[in-house]
Amino acid sequence: MGGPTEIQTGQFHDNSNFHLVFEVNEPCVLQSVKVFANGADQRSIALLSPAGDILQAEVFDIPDGESVVELGWTLSPGEGFGLASLSNNPQLWRDDANSTLAYPYAIGDFASITGSSVTGDNEFNFYYFFYDWTIAPAPPTVNSGGYPCEHVELMDVEPLSELGGGANGNDCWGWVEESTGREIALYGRSSGLSFIDVTDATNIKYFGICPRLLLRVSGAM
Repeated sequence: MGGPTEIQTGQFHDNSNFHLVFEVNEPCVLQSVKVFANGADQRSIALLSPAGDILQAEVFDIPDGESVVELGWTLSPGEGFGLASLSNNPQLWRDDANSTLAYPYAIGDFASITGSSVTGDNEFNFYYFFYDWTIAPAPPTVNSGGYPCEHVELMDVEPLSELGGGANGNDCWGWVEESTGREIALYGRSSGLSFIDVTDATNIKYFGICPRLLLRVSGAM
């Protein structure tokens, strides 16, 4: 969690001219934020790009008083994102210059609330609407080939027929040639051992084979 957890000095605000600004360090999910509302009503909340474009927006039924808004929005790394109200008269609490604010507010290692969109000397004197952010790691993503993965990316796929053939594969080892820095994968197959240059992970190159050696041991006579 991150950001202030409770309101300080301010007011229930009557416009959505400004918003919070934040940066994202790694892929994650903004699960929820806390708000303090003056009256129950529908309110629009939006994720803004650094250019101010709406990346995602939803309308939420927000009750009177303190409540948690479940967002579930996926965030990508970058700076200058905004979390904003789009309602004309949101009546959500905003801390003002008489509050003790301490930007930036780190949200674990995932993100940081860096300030507000107010320009000039007042950029860090106001805190808009959204408290107690909850952020979680991003779920596994899908890369080339349609395989789900987490903290690893599938960069290239080649059929077994292009890697020496055989009925199936069974194991893989890695080796780095110190003099050139080439990265070589040694790929075991049912019919032999393949040598594959994986230095360019998006363009792997099969270049050699060690055939399978069949040994037949005869019984003692």
